[in-house]
Amino acid sequence: MKSRTRYGIPKKEDFKLSPTVTKDLIELHTNHHKNFDQFNDNPDSLYIPIRWIPHCTIANRLSPVKLSKAFDYCSQRNATISGQIKEVALIDVYSKNKAPIIYSKIFAE
Repeated sequence: MKSRTRYGIPKKEDFKLSPTVTKDLIELHTNHHKNFDQFNDNPDSLYIPIRWIPHCTIANRLSPVKLSKAFDYCSQRNATISGQIKEVALIDVYSKNKAPIIYSKIFAE
């Protein structure tokens, strides 16, 4: 459990799972940034390859009580989770409470 800050202002807590970091995962992320480098207008972004921490957000903007409940729930069900990427979506993050999908690509099985 971590509380991240931005410009020294605490954000509400979020709950994340960390994947097994593989060479393929790092290469996928690095190649993504190489392909879209022209759109990187924030050199301090937490998502550029030298700063990126692979994770899967389970929930965010939780109160401390809800964060504790989420952590307890998941701790009691501690098992390895495996999966595949089925779809990738581009979302608009300019809205504070919404993240509409701008584009989505479903991968063939």
